[in-house]
This record gives sequence, structure tokens and C-alpha cells, in this order.
Amino acid sequence: MQARRFWDYYVNVTSGSHNKYRDKYFKALYHAGGNQYSEAKWIKANKSTIFKKMEMYMLTNKVPEDVTKHMLNHLNKWLSNI
Repeated sequence: MQARRFWDYYVNVTSGSHNKYRDKYFKALYHAGGNQYSEAKWIKANKSTIFKKMEMYMLTNKVPEDVTKHMLNHLNKWLSNI
């Protein structure tokens, strides 16, 4: 079954090499108006605004640009499978 809440997705995507940025990735969603219980359909409906806010938050909080883009690409792939 596909994860439908951000938290379920987040736990899977932030393991491994990007683990040191997982707090900032999670806080970026808070900054964009979401939380760990945010449903994929809400994120999808507000995708443009959420992605811009998350990207700005991560970049201003010293997450490398390549890591930021990689994490947002993962989020986009997850949303496209919902």
C-alpha cells in the first residue's frame, strides 16, 4: 500500500546519506504550512506553493542545493504515484 501521509513517506526517503538533513526537510514542510499528518492530496493540491516554500527554507538553512533538489524530486515522485 502506498504511503498517503507525509510522515510515512518521510521516514523512508530520509534514510541513508541524506539523514543529516532530515530535520530541515521536515521543518521545511512545517514552514510551508504542513505537518507529519499532511495527506498527499493536500500536498499535491498546493504543490507549487509548498515546493517553493520548502526549497527556500532548505536553501536558507544551509542544505546543499543538490540535496534540496534531490529531496524535492523524491517528494514529487511520491506524489505522482498517489
